[in-house]
Formats: sequence, structure tokens, C-alpha cells
Amino acid sequence: LVGLVVKNLESGDIRGDFQQIASLDEDWFGSDEFSDSELEAKPWPQRMKAVLETAGPETPLASQEEVWRTLASWAATEPASRPVLVALLTSPSKVALVASTFARASSTPLSVLYPMAAAIRFAAMAPDACLLADDLLEALPALDE
Repeated sequence: LVGLVVKNLESGDIRGDFQQIASLDEDWFGSDEFSDSELEAKPWPQRMKAVLETAGPETPLASQEEVWRTLASWAATEPASRPVLVALLTSPSKVALVASTFARASSTPLSVLYPMAAAIRFAAMAPDACLLADDLLEALPALDE
């Protein structure tokens, strides 16, 4: 998946504001739209499910960016969240969401693709990450059609 982002970057197909792209690393862990004491008090499965449920094909790009940035931040800094993220991302609807987002990579801003790829990268560190890899790799060949 990260390779798809890099491939599209190299081909110049990803559209985006370079200032926004440059700021991704600067404030990567500083923004957490979903920080709320009631949400933070919940266990990882409930917390991550609540955030991921807000992402869908009809979700505005700015909201998708926040969802993936939040999930990537949690997965990067909280190892206990990684197996939960794997479990959530292996649901058929989320596999379809990730695959369709990468299928539209040339028209999806890097500000959405980068945190999505980062969240998946950190989820890949979970012991059961092979489940996620199997599901995503099965869905991605359709992108070549």
C-alpha cells in the first residue's frame, strides 16, 4: 500500500497542496480531533471502532484525514491498539474502503493517503497482521483492472 502512494507520488498523479503535504510531518502527532475524555476512557476496541466508523466512501476528505491521522497516531504510540486496528480493518467494509481509496489514489489527496498508509504500516506490527495483509492483498489486485 505504501508502494502505491510512492508510485503515485513519483508519477505526479497525486493532487494536493504542497504546503499541506509539507506540514504532515510537522504536526503529525499534535492533532487529535477525536480526543475527548469520554472516548479516551473506553477500551481500545470501542475507542477505535467509534473513530473508524466515521470513515466511509461518502465521508468528506477532511474528516477522512482526521480519522486516519488519529488511527495512525494511536497505532504509532500505543502498541496495544495495533491488534485492535488489524481486527477492525479486516472487516469486509473496511477492506473495501481501503481498497477503493487506493483505487482512487490519483484523485485522493496525499493528506488522506499518507495517514492511511501509516496506520496500516503500524497495524502491520501486530502479531496477527497477516490477517490484514491477506484481506488487503486479495482486494488490491482488482485495482489493476
